[in-house]
Amino acid sequence: MKAMKSSTILAAIVLAASCGANSQTDRPDTSDQSHCLTLRETRSDKDASISCNCRLRIADARYLNWTYIETTKDLNLSGVLNVLERLASEACGPKRDVAKAISDKQWEWNGPEVVRTYPPEDQIKRIKPDGRGLRHVPFTVQLLTRDAHGRVMQQETFEAQDLIPATEELPRKAAPQ
Repeated sequence: MKAMKSSTILAAIVLAASCGANSQTDRPDTSDQSHCLTLRETRSDKDASISCNCRLRIADARYLNWTYIETTKDLNLSGVLNVLERLASEACGPKRDVAKAISDKQWEWNGPEVVRTYPPEDQIKRIKPDGRGLRHVPFTVQLLTRDAHGRVMQQETFEAQDLIPATEELPRKAAPQ
């Protein structure tokens, strides 16, 4: 049990250290969601290979592999890498070759361009919040696959729904007279 705790802590330290990485083989900035689907947009398992969760899991495994395993800085992390690869495979599904993504130094994420179109703010404000104070806001998702020259080769559009907190302005108190 103690060894399991140590490896969990070690994995957490390694992954936490990856957040500041920025070179080509380091963990990329995964906050950009312009080329992957978020949880609210994922329709079924068929979208797993282009989900942000898939991209994040691959990024974590690549960082560990290229920072510690391939450089032989710490070969004791190979077990952690196996776990991260398994988690990435589960997140990505069978359409994506996770092992190749992790081991190929030149590999890059190739998800489609994702364009999200929300209704205007005044329309969103008219949506009545649910019991938890959230507005269920419909929006359009467009997936664009482009060729090397930037031309759209494939396009798919579908509807999704986001939960946006209702932020109503509080009435202002009258100034004391």
